[in-house]
This record gives sequence, structure tokens and C-alpha cells, in this order.
Amino acid sequence: MGLETLMSNLGGLSGNEAKTERVRSNHKGIREDEYYVAILDRGFEYKIPFILNNKMKTIAEGICNNAPDNETKARRLFDWTVKNIKYGKQKRGREGYRNSIEVFETREGVCGEMASLYVTLARSVGIRSSYVSVRKDYAGADVYHACAMIDIPGKLDRFTLVDPAYRTFDVAHKKFRPLSDFEIYETYKDWNP
Repeated sequence: MGLETLMSNLGGLSGNEAKTERVRSNHKGIREDEYYVAILDRGFEYKIPFILNNKMKTIAEGICNNAPDNETKARRLFDWTVKNIKYGKQKRGREGYRNSIEVFETREGVCGEMASLYVTLARSVGIRSSYVSVRKDYAGADVYHACAMIDIPGKLDRFTLVDPAYRTFDVAHKKFRPLSDFEIYETYKDWNP
């Protein structure tokens, strides 16, 4: 299914309507109570970390085909990410962080870029996920790091931290904070002048 068809299948919920209706999702799993699809021109893409194209959507659907539950989908997406995306030594040069499409196409990224790709792929198959800023990792080291968080119970109780850069699913980082999409958008905007 192309993104054009996907757009026609989404009818996002808003306001009180979202509180009274049960969660709807299209037949491919994007949660209408959580996400909207935006059509943007290419000049805007460097300011937004979570961008999905047809090729990424097709790969994510193939990886998660016949998965019995969201945890299986999440683990399969993690396995694909660590197998196919290598840790890059640099960000996009002086221009800042790459978005999810750039990481997908170049097959490399630093921690935050890998997290953005994972969040994008997870959301595309219906897994609620967020970008996370990490300040103290699982070993207790002070870091400036990022990973993803998914809405699936794990070591940290009601959610799981997924860290492609550390190559660890369900890692127990010690000090971290999930960022809202607006916060990470503002951060990317600053990183990508």
C-alpha cells in the first residue's frame, strides 16, 4: 500500500471524539488516536526526525508480517535495525542530525538518529513509541545518549527501552526522559539550522 492510500484510510480523531470512540487503526496498524500523517515538501524534512516513506513502510510490514503481538513486532524491528543500521561516527556533518529516511537510506546513524528510525518503524506498525533522552546509562555512566521507548511492559515496568546503538532490547538505563514529539522537533530544528 502506498502512502497515498494510507492517507485516504486515515481519518484522525480529535477533541472529545477521541475520548468517546474506541481506538481505531487502519488495516495496516497506524493508530489514529496517536498519530497523523503529514504531507510535507522536501525543504521541511530536515527539521522532523520521524518521516516514513513507502519503502520503509513496506519493509516494516514485511518484518512484522504474521507477528502474533506487538512485542514480537518490536523485537523483529529491533533485530532488523541492529543488523542493517551501523553506528555512524558522525552526524550529518555540520548540518546536524539525519531524519529517519536519511538513516534508512544511508544505513548508518548515531544514537539519536537510530532511535528516530526505530520510533518511525514501530509507529508505522501500530506500536506506541517515543524518543528518549538518556543521561545515565544502564552501567551508571553519565552520557548524552538517546534510545526509543515502546509501550510494552519490560524491565522498567510498564514500558521497554529499546536501544539500537547499545544493541540492547529492554535495556535498564538509570536516568532518562521521554521527549514529546514537539520537544524532539524543536531539538532537531536547533540541530539542523
